[in-house]
Amino acid sequence: MNCRMKCGVWVESGVVQEYERAVIFRLGRLLKGGAKGPGIFFVIPCIDSYRKIDLRTVSFDVPPQEDVI
Repeated sequence: MNCRMKCGVWVESGVVQEYERAVIFRLGRLLKGGAKGPGIFFVIPCIDSYRKIDLRTVSFDVPPQEDVI
């Protein structure tokens, strides 16, 4: 979703869920303030890029191993 602000700069908005954070990079470098979220955040296209990080714990079953004597 793009919207036009009064100063004439195009911005892009993103939404981050409770279990996610957005890491925003400006010209390839991490912005001050760390990760954003949860909630709405704004980035400037062509200057900023962002990556969503999932904070949920992933678990899976590990098959039992054979005994080694």
